[in-house]
Formats: sequence, C-alpha cells, structure tokens
Amino acid sequence: MRSTRLMISYTKYIREFVPYAWETGSRFEMICEKLRCWETSLPVDLQFNLDCLYALKGQPGALCVVACLHIWFDQLHSTLYRTAYPGFDESAPADYLTHAPPQWIDKLRRGCYHRALEVRQKIRFLARHSLYPKVAGHRISSFAFECIRNQLAYIKYAFPEGESSSAHEETLRGFEDVINFMVSCSTGIVTIKVLVSPVTSKP
Repeated sequence: MRSTRLMISYTKYIREFVPYAWETGSRFEMICEKLRCWETSLPVDLQFNLDCLYALKGQPGALCVVACLHIWFDQLHSTLYRTAYPGFDESAPADYLTHAPPQWIDKLRRGCYHRALEVRQKIRFLARHSLYPKVAGHRISSFAFECIRNQLAYIKYAFPEGESSSAHEETLRGFEDVINFMVSCSTGIVTIKVLVSPVTSKP
C-alpha cells in the first residue's frame, strides 16, 4: 500500500511537515483519509467476515493474504497513532508534541489501543472458525506482538488512574488467547513468546 510508504516517511520526518499533524490539511490527516478510502473501496468478496473467509478456505494462499491484509490495516492505524506515544520508532519528538492539543494526543492513544483490540479480535475470529492460514504464522506473530505492545502502552500512559490494574489483567488474558491460538496451529509460538514475555511480565 502506498499509504504505508507515506506513513513511514511522515513519522520519521514529522517535524518537517507543515501544518502540524493535528491541524486541518495536514499530511497526517491525508494519510488517515487514504486509509479510509482503501477500506471503503474493498470489493465485497474481500471483506473480513465469515462468508468471505469461508469462501477462501480451500485457497490457503488467498486466505492468508486477505486475513493478514485486514489485520495489517488495523496495525497501520496503530503505527500511525503511536506518534502520540514516547518510546516507539514512530514517536514524534517530545518538543513537537508540546504544541499538540491534549485532546488530540488522548484521541490518538485511544485509537491505537482500540485498533490493537481489533487485531486481537480478528485473531480470535480466525481461531474460533478454524480459518487460521498457517503460511502466515510469522506474520501473525509480529502482529500479535505489536498488538500487545500497543495495549501496554495505553495502560502505561493513557488509562485513567485506578483502571490500569484491570486493564493489565485484560491484556494478559488477551495475550493468552493469542498464545493458545498459536499453540493450536503449532506455528509462531516460540517467536511470540520470546518477543512478548518481557513486556507482559508483572513487576
């Protein structure tokens, strides 16, 4: 997707673009619109729903592409929204964000979190309906890892005080769902355990 290249370039050089990301007509706004257009222009037979995916069950390669494309789509949003967090490759410089309206930062952090939940739900959906495309094991591992990272970032930086503990527990339960899914498919399990266990361990 051309939007991916635009996003990578944008997040890397965000301070060089005018207007600011939160202002009307910004490059940030343009990338979000391109992602929306891509989603709304998808043919009916490429949607992420049971009928469409079942129709591809006998074509593992096609099923893999369609399933991963939708999960990747959610992750692209999360990656873009991570400009509002510290500690990521996509993070905007701290001095850049000092100019940002607090509600814009909050909106992006919530958006990143909810897109991560969408990734988790899609993985659960594939598992529940035995539609897991095994050839995509390493890709799903990567998506699952980023899904957990994004949820933990929200817990650390954006959850209202007093709710972080329950949110952390829910994230861990979601992580276990993903791990169980990977175990049932006998693929990607070592990768995802190695990547995620350090960040999901309780202090």
